[in-house]
Amino acid sequence: MSIRLRDIFTLAIILHGATSLWADDAANAAMPPSVLEKMVAGRAALYTGRLRVEHIDYADARGSRLPSRKYHSVRFADNQRVWIDHGDEDGIVMRTTAGEIDPLHGKIPLCRFDDVGRSFRRHDSPTEPTSCVNADTPSTEDIRTLGASAVRSRWDIFDSVLRDPVSCPAVPTFEEYNEGSLRVVRVRRSVDVVTYWIDPDRGWAPVRVRKESTVYGGWSESRSSLELVDGVWYPVAVEYYSSRFRGGAEPERAVRVLEAEFNRVEHPSRMTVADIGLESGMPVFYEAEDGKQKIGMWDGHRPVTPSEFSRRAQTGELTMSERFVRAAAERQEENTRNIDQITEQAKSENVLAYVQLGVGALGALCMQDAPAGHTASLWEAYVRAFIKEYRLNQQQAAKALAVLHECQNLATRLVNRRLPAVEALERRVDEAERAEQPHEEASLELDKAKAAIHQGTRDIFESKLKPRLDRLPTPEQRQAFEARRSE
Repeated sequence: MSIRLRDIFTLAIILHGATSLWADDAANAAMPPSVLEKMVAGRAALYTGRLRVEHIDYADARGSRLPSRKYHSVRFADNQRVWIDHGDEDGIVMRTTAGEIDPLHGKIPLCRFDDVGRSFRRHDSPTEPTSCVNADTPSTEDIRTLGASAVRSRWDIFDSVLRDPVSCPAVPTFEEYNEGSLRVVRVRRSVDVVTYWIDPDRGWAPVRVRKESTVYGGWSESRSSLELVDGVWYPVAVEYYSSRFRGGAEPERAVRVLEAEFNRVEHPSRMTVADIGLESGMPVFYEAEDGKQKIGMWDGHRPVTPSEFSRRAQTGELTMSERFVRAAAERQEENTRNIDQITEQAKSENVLAYVQLGVGALGALCMQDAPAGHTASLWEAYVRAFIKEYRLNQQQAAKALAVLHECQNLATRLVNRRLPAVEALERRVDEAERAEQPHEEASLELDKAKAAIHQGTRDIFESKLKPRLDRLPTPEQRQAFEARRSE
């Protein structure tokens, strides 16, 4: 039995909800012109792909130079998507609004994976927690819609063309005409008009798409340069224009496709979180049944509590990822080296002055927006230097280390409590940028949220760790310390 293209398109409408997308009476809904059907079908036929793209932003205020550039690796299998952000020309992935390198994740590639109903986001480091959220809306752009939408779209090709931005049910109207060698389709929706310029000689691919708001009066537009890639006419360069950026006279953003391949036999038919490096035993932020954000461990299929993972690991049901175990050991070794290095540096430069200054010198190192995990090792170096220079006895040293452990736990809980909010704000900024919406307020909130984490750890050091250490030495030990310092 043969199936016509129109049947496929009609089925897509039904699956998206004929009564919710178009009209209560499907018979009264205007069917799209065949030229629009062919455009959508051409992109929908891309089942798998692997691309390397460059995103150029002519308006981004962050960074020291304009235009700013970002490089991404993209893979997809149907609606499963992997995006890896490799950063700019200097490998900088994240910057603050002031253009400085983000102190936590500035140079670590950012990986995203979208599956049906779930989105994962992690920095490419085995010991960094992955964010897992339940989401109806994908967090990444569907690269198959590149050049087929006036703006970069997270929706698939059917939703990008069929979905009304506001009204449900919606009854669009269609107008079709010729413009030179191109076929033009104008779609009037509830709050906007979208016009497609489609080239019938190049696989019915769109070369220009314009969206005009009938409410606010502004407009957005994409213009594409096409090439034949694996038998598909696909954009290798897309420029995005907007009425709000220099009156639309110059592009606001652009995308260049550096490499692309589609529907190859060697491509996997599905993707998993393993494609972004998430493996068994790695830490995961997730939304619990009570709606609260918690930190757990990945069991290979879902996040579980650390106690559940430990119990199942003891029975042999679960094993910790070798990569995670190796990275954790390397991190511990690095922390040990940091402690030894800082202790030796303190010794050679008079550790007495470091301890006396507290948050100056060695103490300042503890609080200078150190990367996650590094603060803990610096705090330990500080405490061990304190024990050594005040010559604390065994009982006092045990108390000092207990104070250190307690304060490290406080700092860990503070970070775990506030980091989900940081991740949520990062997603807001990313989504606003992709939708070409203002995001200055969200960016400021993001910087404030990160600053709050750093300030929180500073407060723990200054108000808990340091004062409690200062109460441990006896008057005699203090006198001896002062005498040695004056020598």
